[in-house]
Amino acid sequence: MRTGFIGGLLIIGACLLIVVTAVIGASGGQVSVQGAGPGSLTLTVALAMLAVGALLIGVGGARPLNGRFARLGLVLSGLGLTATLSTANVSVSSMLVFVFLIGGLVAWIGVIITGLAVLATPGRPRRAGLIFVAGLLIAVAAGALNNVVGAAIAGPIALVGGSVVLLGIGAIGLLGVRGGQADAVAS
Repeated sequence: MRTGFIGGLLIIGACLLIVVTAVIGASGGQVSVQGAGPGSLTLTVALAMLAVGALLIGVGGARPLNGRFARLGLVLSGLGLTATLSTANVSVSSMLVFVFLIGGLVAWIGVIITGLAVLATPGRPRRAGLIFVAGLLIAVAAGALNNVVGAAIAGPIALVGGSVVLLGIGAIGLLGVRGGQADAVAS
């Protein structure tokens, strides 16, 4: 089995688990990385699946995610998430809190690089990138609106933005699952 296929399945599964986590959190359950309870378990597993999936696609993904920048972004995302997950329970007074924070920063830099790389690739990758960027723009608009009109209006908009971002991440996972299929049909 191709590593990109497995990585794509892990990313799609992680997106589904994040939806489950959101439902648990919305119903009043506790949600934190490596915390107690079902919401924390689903979030931790989802982030681990996302990290492994991104690393697998970044290392061995086929077209259209085999470009240098897409791979770099995916590997950075996977490494950053791994660093964040491995140091999630450290004390604030520990020096490892810097690994936690830097891991989150590296993961976001990887996400941005991956997003830009798929936007630069015509066809399905560009559509996945546009979905992702649209979600980010909606979430940013919700953040700006929160200061003006309050959380009652901005909250649902932020939820839509987060959902669209998650859909974009799932679309990138789907690219990993489908990787190389168009080439096989064309030849």
